[in-house]
Amino acid sequence: MELVKNPRRPEIINEVLAPYLSEICVDHEERVKALAVLAKIADWLHDIKQGSRAVIDFEKIRVPVAGNGEHWDWVNPVDVDVYFGDGWLSPEIDKLLGKAYRGEDSARLPSLSSFKSLKDIDVSIDFWLMRFKSVGVRDTPR
Repeated sequence: MELVKNPRRPEIINEVLAPYLSEICVDHEERVKALAVLAKIADWLHDIKQGSRAVIDFEKIRVPVAGNGEHWDWVNPVDVDVYFGDGWLSPEIDKLLGKAYRGEDSARLPSLSSFKSLKDIDVSIDFWLMRFKSVGVRDTPR
């Protein structure tokens, strides 16, 4: 049973979840918590009707991208085209994205292996593919 009705979800995303995500994602040690907040936003976005999605302020939402070493940076997928990192998609698509972005990791999610290395997070690839796509991560170059 959902405790929050669908009509309130856009408001809660805009006013509570997305600002909280922006606040905690800057701390490397809070990655798991930030991913949990992102998962809630994405799950709700997946269930929200198209008309209600229009009121979502996507500029406030952040997704992880590969940073220096083990650190991740978090960017807005509206400002920066973010694509899936290595291991998320088929080897052929990984190779194409790798060629298209030639080391521009700032435009790609952290690799699946980096994601899987986190403790206390469910790494069901199908769920995370859907979640990342619902917040604007792309699987093909534009």
